[in-house]
Amino acid sequence: QAPALADKAIADPCVKGIVGPAFSGESAAVNAKFEEAGLPLITPSATNPDLSKNGWDVFHRALAGDDKQGPGAAARIIADGKTKVGVVDDNSEYGKGLADIVQTSLGDKAVELNSLDPEASDYSAIITAAKDAGVDAVFFGGYYAAAGKLVKQMADAGVTATFYSGDGTLDKGFIEAGGPAAEGAILTCTCAPYDTNPEFLKAFQDANNGENPATYAAEAYDAASVFLAAMKDGKTSRADILAFINSYDAAGVTKQLKWDETGEVTGSAVYAYEIKDGAIAGIGLIK
Repeated sequence: QAPALADKAIADPCVKGIVGPAFSGESAAVNAKFEEAGLPLITPSATNPDLSKNGWDVFHRALAGDDKQGPGAAARIIADGKTKVGVVDDNSEYGKGLADIVQTSLGDKAVELNSLDPEASDYSAIITAAKDAGVDAVFFGGYYAAAGKLVKQMADAGVTATFYSGDGTLDKGFIEAGGPAAEGAILTCTCAPYDTNPEFLKAFQDANNGENPATYAAEAYDAASVFLAAMKDGKTSRADILAFINSYDAAGVTKQLKWDETGEVTGSAVYAYEIKDGAIAGIGLIK
């Protein structure tokens, strides 16, 4: 659907910018279209590092990519004392990219468990391989639905290895899918914790009946704010808004918003989270 939606946005003269695309796969599929149309974009969540290597002037990312998250996740795993880490992914643009970086960063501590089909219901082959290898940790590169199924089946099979994953799993849907087996899982993200900016948190809660912001909500707010700042400054054409973004340098709710020539934002922080008592709890910045 992404190419058709991109074509629709490009054809609409009222669309001056895109907050998105949300996922790395759809970004890879459509960003060249946006580049040709000169339609600026700021993604709050697509983290595949290759996205910034295509020479797209319209591309901007509101958080650090997986070239930062992957080494950060590996550093956390090693700091936790793990010595044999099974690495598996969902073969998506995002998931495989992140898992490959984690595997490389782990070096000889990594055990490749290959890819799984996120739509499949049975992950016994992966779990058997993990048991046979005697892993004390499993890192999964992919999204929360498959992560939940995997961690549940691991627990059912008696695998006691600590479960690690990235930002694609940082969602309450992981807890819902994994149930009690999700407890103790460690997740990483280059997105800011929801309570990083108290003023933003209060405003969000006031507008949403006390609900906390979801993953990437603050980054999406930052992205939208930059577009609004451009319009308040009198920039109305796509070209003028793009030039405004390319030279932007101001504080957002998550970080200083300033982009280099490839569209990467300033800063490389990676945060860790733990599933504790059935909820996502922030652990803090990975050193």
